[in-house]
Amino acid sequence: MLFDLIQSIFHGNQYAIISILLYVIVVLISLTVHECAHGYVAYRLGDPTAKSRNRLSLNPKEHLDPVGTLMMLLFGWGWAKPVPVNPAYFKNRKLGMALTAFAGPVSNLLMSFFGLFIFRLIATFLAVSLNFAMSFVISEFFSYLCLLNVMLAIFNLLPVPPL
Repeated sequence: MLFDLIQSIFHGNQYAIISILLYVIVVLISLTVHECAHGYVAYRLGDPTAKSRNRLSLNPKEHLDPVGTLMMLLFGWGWAKPVPVNPAYFKNRKLGMALTAFAGPVSNLLMSFFGLFIFRLIATFLAVSLNFAMSFVISEFFSYLCLLNVMLAIFNLLPVPPL
């Protein structure tokens, strides 16, 4: 993904650097919210492990794996640090683990729908008053936000055990 954006710099795309920055921001936000959602649901179900390890934070530094994040930026496929969960704290272990696992993809779908909603509001009410550069930045950001989050949700719903 990032390779394509970098390559577009050499083909004279004057907005390529902005696109790269927007993509990096969306990756940081998406991975962080995804992992934080896992920890928050586990915490609400009675597991204090994520909270005790400061993983309920929206600080990307707490959630990002250096190699996984680099892979996500360069190839559009990567990972973050898994949130620690101790199923022994759940009243119903299977249900607790299922809800905790499902929280990440749900957060991604919610971010995607939220992004579409905000983009639609901006396009409807502010499109006339925005200049081309601002319109480009807004549409690029929300395009990345929606696409990346839907891809993350689908990928995390695949029935592959390590995921």
